[in-house]
Amino acid sequence: MSAALIQDACVRIPVIGAGVALEAIAASERFAPAIGAVLRAIAQQLSSPR
Repeated sequence: MSAALIQDACVRIPVIGAGVALEAIAASERFAPAIGAVLRAIAQQLSSPR
């Protein structure tokens, strides 16, 4: 078994104490850009030939 570290997907998103409801985190203006970047980095890694 092996793993690949996706550097661009290693981010800290400080949602604790941010006052954003769980259901609204991904859509919030504060967190959506970081979450989108992480998901794009993962998708790019998965679509790249190995």
